[in-house]
Amino acid sequence: MSHTHFNTKKSKGHLKFTERELIEQWLKEDKKQAEIARLLGRNKSTISREIKRGTVVQISQGKKVEKYLADFGEVTYLKNRQRSQSKGMQAYSGRFWYKLKKAHHNGVFKGKERTHNIKTFVMSYVLKHPKERVPCFKTV
Repeated sequence: MSHTHFNTKKSKGHLKFTERELIEQWLKEDKKQAEIARLLGRNKSTISREIKRGTVVQISQGKKVEKYLADFGEVTYLKNRQRSQSKGMQAYSGRFWYKLKKAHHNGVFKGKERTHNIKTFVMSYVLKHPKERVPCFKTV
């Protein structure tokens, strides 16, 4: 029998926009970060990083005031998240991938006639083609 419902809480998930709105509201009420973390069931460090992410400098009555905005925190989070996504094989030289497949097909990496391992193949390719964008051997 498989169970699809669990009574354990998922840890270290991303903050939702509603949680960001609650943080904004509670900061306006002068609640401390530790108290906000306890209310949301999150780590204090998570709340601290979120406040840094969503804080903007506004000018109020001629003075600079730092203020947390949930909208700004969400936009910054989404921008950072999009930038952190893998670019995949398209981010690297197509010529490199072609040469790698060809070398693999020709048995360069295995058997008694082996001339390279993946690491030496990548490093020698980088030396021969310094202007091309090539992944590190761990990515390959």
